This record gives sequence, C-alpha cells and structure tokens, in this order.
Amino acid sequence: MTVFLLPWSHSRFISAAVSPPCCRLLPSSSEKMGDKRKKTFMFIRLVSAAGTGFFYVKRKSTKGLLEKLEFRKYDPRVNRHVLFTEQKMK
Repeated sequence: MTVFLLPWSHSRFISAAVSPPCCRLLPSSSEKMGDKRKKTFMFIRLVSAAGTGFFYVKRKSTKGLLEKLEFRKYDPRVNRHVLFTEQKMK
C-alpha cells in the first residue's frame, strides 16, 4: 500500500486504491450515458415574396406539419405587409 501525503488529502483518501473526488476520471465513452432524443422542432426561414431579401426565422414542429408555412407579415424594406413563404435554413 502506497501512502500519498498531499496538502489537500484527507485521512480517508491516503491510500492509493481510492483517489480524491477531484482526481477521478469521467466515465469512458464505452459506458452508455443515455440515448439522445429526436428533435421535435426545426428552424425555418420565412422569406419575403416582395423579393427584398428580408426574412424571419421561426420554429416549426417536425410532427405532422408537411405543408409549407405561409404568413402575411410586415416587410420593413417595402413598408407593407406581404406574403412570407417557408424555406429551409442554410
């Protein structure tokens, strides 16, 4: 049995078999930490139909919405409400 005498060591951590909590290793990648969840939403870009290049960013649920979203929103570059259609984020 090896004894380490370090300034931060406590009497319960002096044997080589037990290391202090600050020196313990993290679990290896082979140990299963848990499954990742599937994303429930995605970000989309709503682009102005006026052709100004102005866009809004929205979250869209990935469950059940198959058609493209269209909104009538304000475009400050033409000072009007125009149609905004969905495009995927780049």
